[in-house]
Amino acid sequence: MLVAVINSHHGKIPFGGWLRATFEAVRFCARKNWRVAASAGIHQWEFLLYAAATCGCPIKVWVPADFDDSLKAQLIADFNLNVDVQFEHIPGHRGRKDWWQARDRAIVSAADVIIPVSVRPGGNMEDLLAEFPNKIYVDRFRVEFEKSRWKIPSPPAPEELNPLLKSRKWHYLTHWTHTFYSNWCTESKYQFYESLLNQGDEYSHSAFKSLVNMLETGRICATPRKVYGGEKVLSFTALTPAESLKFMRWRSGLVRRYWEPYGIALDRQTLIELGAQPVRYVKANEIRAIEGKVRKFYHLRKSRRYRWVEELEWRLFEDLKLDLVPLGKFFVITRTSAEAWHIARRFGVRAVGMIEN
Repeated sequence: MLVAVINSHHGKIPFGGWLRATFEAVRFCARKNWRVAASAGIHQWEFLLYAAATCGCPIKVWVPADFDDSLKAQLIADFNLNVDVQFEHIPGHRGRKDWWQARDRAIVSAADVIIPVSVRPGGNMEDLLAEFPNKIYVDRFRVEFEKSRWKIPSPPAPEELNPLLKSRKWHYLTHWTHTFYSNWCTESKYQFYESLLNQGDEYSHSAFKSLVNMLETGRICATPRKVYGGEKVLSFTALTPAESLKFMRWRSGLVRRYWEPYGIALDRQTLIELGAQPVRYVKANEIRAIEGKVRKFYHLRKSRRYRWVEELEWRLFEDLKLDLVPLGKFFVITRTSAEAWHIARRFGVRAVGMIEN
């Protein structure tokens, strides 16, 4: 029996009762040795890969046409899939979303049993299920659909800023973090979805939790974003916390705040000794003329919507291991003083809240 465990899209932040209900539905299928349909690229389908691996449930994974054998092997490794895995290809490209609707229809059409867990009233998934009234439906795991109850905290207002962070003698470079919608570089996708199942009242990959992960692992990861050629980069800003507030606004393209009030401020000279360099901001015609690896040190001054030069960015081109930075040469910034107290007590580092409370 092939089973489609159905959830509507709950937004970028995977949070709420649908996660536990979905896991129980997969455990139910595992006991019956039913094969569960799953996919990649979106939380409601990827969570099923984690659940199947944990419960020992056979699965069938729908993937786009260009999902080759190496990607299949990577997916199996990412999710610890020591179960019977089958793959089914759908026309489309993994870098685009145009195959998602065809994927949903193919899964529902192929399923012998449908287990609706959290379906948005009036949504596309409800309309799709209505086209297949004669399927076997199991309703025992259904929960009410609700958008994510966890919201990204707002940054402090300028007048709320802790006086300790208003000093003009700012000799630090700060790495501000943010909410993550996927796994950190220090964990697998299996571990990411495991954390979702066990999260409490706070999203497991919030900016605060991301900051805690950096301190736990002693590692700030470089990523390939924003850099020509996709080279990994670790970004810092020379802006003070007060100046950084304007970059903590919502970015619709990212579906999150660009920066959040959680970061690590590191002594500038120490980072220079570790290889950090300031970004050289140039015009579009100038950057096109720059070739080779030296291009990674450059960035556009501005785009149609954004003035990059205002970030005062510095870059490292590798992960930063915090044990290379003497304890007195960095401190942690959190949104609130209560969070700073928690960080200082747990990790034995200096921490300052942007808001005194």
